[in-house]
Amino acid sequence: MASAVIMPKAGISVESCLIISNKATSTSVTSPHGAGVYMSGGTLANCTVCDNVNAKSGYAAGVYLAGGSVTNSIVWRNVSGEAASDIVAAGGRQGLNWTEDPKFRGKGASRYRLSANSPCLGAGDARLWTAEDKDLLGNPRVVHGEVDLGCYQMRETGLLLMVK
Repeated sequence: MASAVIMPKAGISVESCLIISNKATSTSVTSPHGAGVYMSGGTLANCTVCDNVNAKSGYAAGVYLAGGSVTNSIVWRNVSGEAASDIVAAGGRQGLNWTEDPKFRGKGASRYRLSANSPCLGAGDARLWTAEDKDLLGNPRVVHGEVDLGCYQMRETGLLLMVK
């Protein structure tokens, strides 16, 4: 099995996606290039790429970046053999990405959503988005001028009332 997402050329844009729990088990020529995402062009923006596994040690498990760009994304806890393998860069550009513990909320359906103490809150580059853009759940991507890393925007958009 090859990568879950293959981006072979410029002009392809993958935004606000959750790419999780894929496994590369084949010894074919494509398996060195990632269980999660293989990129030789295009843009991967505000995605969460986690828990992907490449059975072969030393090969990419999260993102194999040969060209294109990855930005505002969480790429964490991907494993090649028995070692961490989040972003293997053979080319391309990396923007603001997070490859350490993003402090997700926990278990179940919200497993890949950010907790209130996540270092990924407000850490993204808001210049990539407009006020009309949405996250994976359809919530506004830009809130109070800030963008979170990953596929979910966790900032509250409600009214803040301060009383003295």
